[in-house]
Amino acid sequence: MPRSLNRTAVIAALLLTSASSSAQTPRAVGSWRPVADPTAGWHAFGPVMLSVTAVAGFGTGDLTTPEPGSNFLLAALEPGIYGGRASLILAHWWGFEGGLVARGSALRFWRGTPRRTYLGAELQWVISLLPVGIRVGAFRPTHDVSGPRKILWLADLSLMY
Repeated sequence: MPRSLNRTAVIAALLLTSASSSAQTPRAVGSWRPVADPTAGWHAFGPVMLSVTAVAGFGTGDLTTPEPGSNFLLAALEPGIYGGRASLILAHWWGFEGGLVARGSALRFWRGTPRRTYLGAELQWVISLLPVGIRVGAFRPTHDVSGPRKILWLADLSLMY
């Protein structure tokens, strides 16, 4: 009885080992795969002051060290000191030249009265060597705002990864 139990345990262990090793085969560069990073970027300046971005989605490369030609489709949450963003992101990484990030964002300020919400678009260029970037965006308020300024222009400095 113990001999057949040992044989069964050895066979089960071999089957489990072969199944787990086949599940861990790396995907080819260029194939879409799930990606996520809880601290994908740090942003400073602008009216939000300081913020950190968490992202999840799909990409054709590794998010923390993207290969040249990598593309990403991401959802992002970016809480900050004076406000935060929720964004849908399209990104392309060229390699040595850096990467371009395009965002459609909802921006909410939670300090001040009244609480303000804006919708807009942002572009961000990430320099590959440092990895530092500059982000600029234009936002429109979701409710009527008094005064001549109907567009909120923003710029900030990004530190990636």
